[in-house]
Amino acid sequence: MSESASTDDRVLLEQRGPVALITLNDPSTLNAMNTEMFMALRGRLEEVGEDDSCSVVVLTGAGRSFCSGKDMRVAVDPHQTPTERLGEMRRTWKTVTRMREIQQPIIAAVRGHAVGVGFAFAAAADLRVVAPDAKFNPVFARIGMTPGDMGLSWFLPKIIGIGRAAEAFNLAKVIDADTAERWGLANEIAEDPVERALELADQMSELSPESLRQTKELLNASFGGGSLEQHMEIEIRSQAMISFSRDHRQALDRFSSRG
Repeated sequence: MSESASTDDRVLLEQRGPVALITLNDPSTLNAMNTEMFMALRGRLEEVGEDDSCSVVVLTGAGRSFCSGKDMRVAVDPHQTPTERLGEMRRTWKTVTRMREIQQPIIAAVRGHAVGVGFAFAAAADLRVVAPDAKFNPVFARIGMTPGDMGLSWFLPKIIGIGRAAEAFNLAKVIDADTAERWGLANEIAEDPVERALELADQMSELSPESLRQTKELLNASFGGGSLEQHMEIEIRSQAMISFSRDHRQALDRFSSRG
């Protein structure tokens, strides 16, 4: 077992033989994502993606939550134009496309909150093992935004069906572990989702690595209806424009006032 060095220790990479464990490691914020963490996660994914000895990746969060979404404490530049914001979003959404581009299947081990982009990370994985306290939260409508975040509006309807995705998005409905399993979002519920995900990863790593790679390619192709990149371009355009709305600015002000 070894741990790779990082310029940002908020995203850890641990090699366990043919299995790579990537951990979002900022538990004090429930692993909220800022630009640096997006880039660090993307770098970790690229690192394992180029490692032919790695067969399976497990993605999880340190502490009591998987990922609480984007770090709302980071101030939005009031002088930023929609075009500048669009460019910034393009840099971060490539983290999710990298999840689908790397050759290894990814198992998301989710405990606690998976909010916004955290929900998107889980949805972009190939399998999801969740703790009994897991909560998938499409918070967007509550903060004056759209569910077009990091591919979530592309992945979720394909996983649980468009009707249930519409219910989750339009009601900002928190999906608990039992509902996630019933709807097909969670493959399993486990008291220790990381331990169980690693067990599944070990089982998968005993199979043909080439079979795992080709299976992921086939699953990517099966999504159909245009590419993930095309859809995410539509997503970030909607996000960039609506992020200038009064409702969203008021939501940011409320969040900031909490200290």
